[in-house]
Amino acid sequence: MKSRERLLKCIKHKPIDRVPISTYEMVPHFKDDFYHKAPSYANMMQFFKENTDCVYSTAAKTIGENPLLEVIREPIKGGILTKSILHTRQKDLIKIQKRYDNQNTNWTIKHFCEDLTDLHAYIDVLPDITLPVSTKHVHKLEKTIGDDGIIMLSMADPLCIIADSFEFGQFMIYAMTETKEILKATDAIFEHQKIQFDQTIKGGVRDMMVRIYGPEYATPPYLPPRLFPELATNYLKYYCSEIKQAGGFPRIHCHGKIKEVLPEFLKTDMMILEPIEPPPDGNISLKDVKNICKDKVCLMGNIELKDLENQNKEYINNLVKNIMEDAKGESGFIIMPTASPINEPLDKKTEENYYEFINASLKYGKY
Repeated sequence: MKSRERLLKCIKHKPIDRVPISTYEMVPHFKDDFYHKAPSYANMMQFFKENTDCVYSTAAKTIGENPLLEVIREPIKGGILTKSILHTRQKDLIKIQKRYDNQNTNWTIKHFCEDLTDLHAYIDVLPDITLPVSTKHVHKLEKTIGDDGIIMLSMADPLCIIADSFEFGQFMIYAMTETKEILKATDAIFEHQKIQFDQTIKGGVRDMMVRIYGPEYATPPYLPPRLFPELATNYLKYYCSEIKQAGGFPRIHCHGKIKEVLPEFLKTDMMILEPIEPPPDGNISLKDVKNICKDKVCLMGNIELKDLENQNKEYINNLVKNIMEDAKGESGFIIMPTASPINEPLDKKTEENYYEFINASLKYGKY
């Protein structure tokens, strides 16, 4: 069975030959990202191409440039510093990030918003920076992947955008003490975002995953479950419904402790839930999630990156075996790490554990 067929049938809980294997951000089919440029990943990427199922992450492309955003990039030792300046009617909002050549991540050292005045200034200019989007490149990518996998479009929810505009601790304080202000902001982001989202859906998402990330900001211990419906569920309902009606697969991404908010996810039309972190990082077992969701939702994940980085091969083998026993079922489960390595060079133990994880998945994931 080819990867594309395997993935599509798995999502729909139809019979397949084995559990699909996703390597999350590390996709072996394109040569323009960090993992292909980093020499220490070369052997592993080739192994992925031969033994895993491609879920390629991309996003709709904005047409044109933000007329209010000024971006300044400066070289620093071992990397680059990016200063983004958003010129609002009240003041300039500034975000500063560092990115190092040997790390596949951005480190934000200053966020756009420091207080509610900044947030109001940001929200005030949203109508001026709502640009059209295109998904033409997505369909070209889909043809390039062919039978080797499927496309996943990725987007932040309104909560994520607001939370990321603040330093994390400051956002948590405002979410608890100025909840109405935060809700006004997420509503404004939703109206702004809905325009681009609707254009993305009209561009065609049939047989593609559409991942929505950000609900984790409203999970315990960060925020109480009582705030989740307004901060997350209401928006997720719209997104998931539109994606599903268009023939796509709504995929909700939520790290952390999801036990208390799982009923909220089930109020939406989501078809995929990930990464389902095991305790103690999460607070519900994969087996329990499988029993609750049954054949309504395809589950993805449950392999912690820290285990791949720190445990031995025997541990990984047993871990995969137990995961398969808990969630393999008759279909509807895709095994996947909850994150990807960000460092170059890649640690040898991590590489060996990835091989063990995939080989064990091929062994224990057969139907």
